[in-house]
Order: sequence, then structure tokens, then C-alpha cells
Amino acid sequence: MPHDLLFVYGTLRRDSHHPMHQLLAGHGEFVDYATGPGQLYQLDGYPGMVDAAGSADRVKGEIWRLKHFARAIRELDDYEECGTSPDNPGLYTRLLQPFETSAGTVDAWYYRYNDSIAGRQRIASGDYVEFTASSPAEPAAHSGGGK
Repeated sequence: MPHDLLFVYGTLRRDSHHPMHQLLAGHGEFVDYATGPGQLYQLDGYPGMVDAAGSADRVKGEIWRLKHFARAIRELDDYEECGTSPDNPGLYTRLLQPFETSAGTVDAWYYRYNDSIAGRQRIASGDYVEFTASSPAEPAAHSGGGK
């Protein structure tokens, strides 16, 4: 099975009202809502997903199927400031992992945040859209982030 699915949890989500969602919408189609293991942190106007500390740590987002995967993922990797090698990890690393959808488990790519989360606010609900709807607007200093 091809790995043409992408899990997005932040500014690329449909309800994020972020202009960069249009990049994703132009390259793919919405498949389903999903959750996956991880913790979510508020950064500088965008979220960062890191590894789960326990089984209850879940991040909410969306699964998208990318058309013309190679071309789409290059643009999305650039937006996410994704590293190009272990020596140059970048702000995010694109990884493949299982996510739960209404139709079952699917393997999808996602962007894991690489920098320190020290002093950052954890988004306990794991839902960036819900968090931003209930928080004062914060200007995006960076345009990306599984974002």
C-alpha cells in the first residue's frame, strides 16, 4: 500500500483558518479526522507535536491523501522546515506512524517537532484548532508546523 497519507494537526487543518491550508488543499483531499500518539505544544503562533509520554497522550488532526506525492511533499517539507538528513534535522522531521480514524488504523506521515519544548505551553486537549478558538490570537512568527 502506498504511503500517500499525511496527518496534519495545526495550521494545515481545514478549520485552522490559516492561509497555508490552501497549499494542502491544492495538493490533496481530506480523508478523515484522526488521532495519534503524541503531545502538542503551543510555539510561536503554531503547534509542535512531540512523542507521547504515556498511552493517554493523543493529538487530534486530519488525514489527507496527497495527489502527486513527491511534488506535494517537497512543498510541504519546505513549509514545515523539515530537515534533509540526520545531520540537518530542521525544525521538524517527517515520520510515518499509525493514526486512528473512523474507518480504522492507517499509516500516515506527520511532522514531529525537533526543538526544545522547555517553557512552552502544552495543549492538553491535543487539539490545536480547539485551543486557538479559545485563546487570544497570537501572530505566527513561523509559517509552518504540522502545523
